Amino acid sequence: YSTQYKEVTFSQPFDFSQEGVYNIKIFTSLEDDEEKTNDTSFVQLKHYYSNDLGTSEIISPKSGFDLAEEVVNVMIKNYGVQPQSDFSVTYQLDDQEPVTEIFAGELASQEEIPFTFSQTIDMTSLGTYALTVFTSLENDNDPDNDSTFSLIEHFICMPQSDCSYGDGFILFELGEISNPSDCGTDNGVSGYSDFTGLSTPLEQNSINDLTIRSGYSEQFGTIWIDFNNNFFFEENEIVLDNFPFGTEEALTQIVIPEEAPLGEHLLRARTNWQETINDGCSNVVYGETEDYMVEITVADAINENERNQDITLITLGNGHFELLMEGLNDKMNVEIHNSIGQKVFSSENISAYGKFNYKINLENQPSGYYLIHVFNRNFSKIRKVYVGE
Repeated sequence: YSTQYKEVTFSQPFDFSQEGVYNIKIFTSLEDDEEKTNDTSFVQLKHYYSNDLGTSEIISPKSGFDLAEEVVNVMIKNYGVQPQSDFSVTYQLDDQEPVTEIFAGELASQEEIPFTFSQTIDMTSLGTYALTVFTSLENDNDPDNDSTFSLIEHFICMPQSDCSYGDGFILFELGEISNPSDCGTDNGVSGYSDFTGLSTPLEQNSINDLTIRSGYSEQFGTIWIDFNNNFFFEENEIVLDNFPFGTEEALTQIVIPEEAPLGEHLLRARTNWQETINDGCSNVVYGETEDYMVEITVADAINENERNQDITLITLGNGHFELLMEGLNDKMNVEIHNSIGQKVFSSENISAYGKFNYKINLENQPSGYYLIHVFNRNFSKIRKVYVGE
């Protein structure tokens, strides 16, 4: 067979003088055509507007685990024919008051450049932020390209590292936790292990033996307890500071302050090969991160009785769960957070006298892990559940 191409010019012209977008369909009609999939072509033609200014991309901030005071940087484009100068650019975070600043200078036709706002935004808290950035130009012919929208997540960090050579923990023993383990790859993250299903009580104002061992020598180990439950690992929450250890079992101690808040808290243990580690979230080359739970208690009889109470979590299916507990003499609160720390449910002063029976419905929530926190002034328990297929 042979393929031949020939340029065809229509004798009847079309008027494209009006500004706007034209969608053109070109096709052939041949009786008994044996291959109709190549009969039609589509072309989009744009007659640029005279005045058309807008945004094309939010450069920063981006989703991450270490967001704080963030700079807003956006790409601005002159989509039109006429140059534009001294126009306003605005960003709005969630439902907060919009922030408007002036682009000082001239933007030529079809030119695209970054614009950085001088006023930053606070993204310290975990959760999802909705950021919209837009331009304002009088007589703008195409408002559809004025704004750009982005969802930005501040999530709990899961650091990455290489522990395939044995760097990290192959033994972690603290209180009732005794955990021999290999190199972890939880949630698709190399060098991270989620052992929050393992928990131990630790009393206020106590000294607790810790035994650790690595599969490789020259490790430094640091441990944090997230006493304020904000999912950050702060310097004043370090309970083991760069303890050197290696392939032999090493015994050290963890001191729990007298003022440590009661209830369950996340414990993060990290190792780094040949170098100290003081950051709970940054990636390292060789090492490991393991997360556990601890429950801070006091030794008096009343709170000891409260500590011995436990919650039974029943999975009913399709995102429905039931919490059961007996023996309390108080009211309870329930909070539920998703995997990025965002609170999705809260209820206070639930009657728990004698028996606590509470049903939870998460069927309308996205698939993923959720933390259920049941607590009052003397009691705190955290359970992890998974919603999805």
